[in-house]
Amino acid sequence: MTPKLQPHVYLGTDINRENALAALEKSGLAYSEPENLSYAVAKLLAAGKVVARAAGKMKYGPRALGNRTVMASCQDKKINQWLNETFARTEFMPFAPVIIEEQAQAYFPDWQENHVTARLMTLTYDASPVAQQNIPAAVHVDNTARPQVIRRVDNPAYYDIINDYYHLTGVASVINTSFNMHEEPIVRTAEEAIQAFKAAQLDALILDGFLIEQ
Repeated sequence: MTPKLQPHVYLGTDINRENALAALEKSGLAYSEPENLSYAVAKLLAAGKVVARAAGKMKYGPRALGNRTVMASCQDKKINQWLNETFARTEFMPFAPVIIEEQAQAYFPDWQENHVTARLMTLTYDASPVAQQNIPAAVHVDNTARPQVIRRVDNPAYYDIINDYYHLTGVASVINTSFNMHEEPIVRTAEEAIQAFKAAQLDALILDGFLIEQ
């Protein structure tokens, strides 16, 4: 009998409107609740801002998959040094991209739709010339990358950010790295997300449907 696949890996602690709002009110941070959050965030990314996202249920497994994630444009290699310094990470730890499924093969020609584990950022592919040109910050020195190929059915709110960024910039991918300081656990709760956001001094934080900017 063929085993039934788990439809997604967002199985952990939930950050929802109620607990996000409570954490924000306690923190004293100013926040907004944009009607079109994905477009607002895509504009920030297109402007070179670094944005953390803590929303929905925490994912299971070794990779950041959008719900406890830091996003940044892949178009300038200088972002790698900034992220390493900000999160106290080392240079040999390459940053991985997230890419909308519709553009995955253009950036990674060996990708196939049946590569299910590519949705979990666990497969490495050779980067095409398009990827090398458009997302150099997410391509390793050997011209490979380990993308998360995101489908809208798996995480609509996260997908919409990347898709809106694509329509704004013509680039279908951004850096996706885990939302935590080096050697600290990934953030779990809304309170932990706010603490990490402040510690890293990031440009913006998505907390469920709320947007905090510095």
